[in-house]
Amino acid sequence: MKRAKKVSVTALSLVLSISFASGAMASNGKAKGLENAPGQSENFSKGITTEVLVTKNVTEEVRVDVETSTNSTTEPKSSSLVKIVEESVTTVEKHPTKNEYRDVITITIKEVTTTSTWDETTTLTTTTTTETPVTITETIETTIQHRGAPGSNGKLLLSDSVVIGKDEVKGDPLVSETSETTVTEGEVTSQTTSKVIDTKVERSGWKIGHNN
Repeated sequence: MKRAKKVSVTALSLVLSISFASGAMASNGKAKGLENAPGQSENFSKGITTEVLVTKNVTEEVRVDVETSTNSTTEPKSSSLVKIVEESVTTVEKHPTKNEYRDVITITIKEVTTTSTWDETTTLTTTTTTETPVTITETIETTIQHRGAPGSNGKLLLSDSVVIGKDEVKGDPLVSETSETTVTEGEVTSQTTSKVIDTKVERSGWKIGHNN
């Protein structure tokens, strides 16, 4: 992921003014410095001025690169819940010789254990951001042709700009790092077991008549 912040500065590095006026002619019909100017005429009798301007366009930007990495570890987890439960069963006991009965209550005391298990995953997410300042210098060549001598402001015949060079200089990068930890739990599985830890028997008093 990249983004850039830009600031532009334009600097004039060279201004070359060339005239086709008769006073600038060489013996071969060319003016010095015109050999590399595009579209110029070697016939100076037409009175055309060609100006070649070379400028430096300086742009400063910050290139941002973001990288994200994750590291996960999974660990089994468990928990136990223990509780004591009493279960009672009531029966009737008849008197062996009398028309009487009594209640017999059998109490069973159990220890009930519920065990739960699950997987716990811990994920560490690290984000590294690198900001690199870059200075970009473009060399731009502008060719202007107009009628008349230099400075005469004659009729404009041509105005053309081209980028003839580009240079990039990178500064020291600024690196920052952030991290975030998240914990997630998987599906929980539960299992319940019980065991008898005690038994008690309680009897009521004798009662007249038979309990159906």
